Amino acid sequence: MSKVPSISFFLGLMAGILSMVVYINYSLATSVITLILSFLIFELYKRFFAGEPDFVMHFDKDDIQDGDDFSEMITKIFEEAEKREDD
Repeated sequence: MSKVPSISFFLGLMAGILSMVVYINYSLATSVITLILSFLIFELYKRFFAGEPDFVMHFDKDDIQDGDDFSEMITKIFEEAEKREDD
């Protein structure tokens, strides 16, 4: 797994905290501007560094009969992903 999700989470958390601090110390308008600029920075980071996910899971409800089928399917997906990373 990559560090991109944790960095994205950290950027979002810092943007929210920064916006709250600006709101407490200044005004609502300044806080909204700060939040919009934070979203812009986050979107630029996502576009240039995060990219697309390695794989996307999609399955229908009919494909899964019980929990065992689901756990086997998830295990196979992670095994395939690990094999791709090793190659």
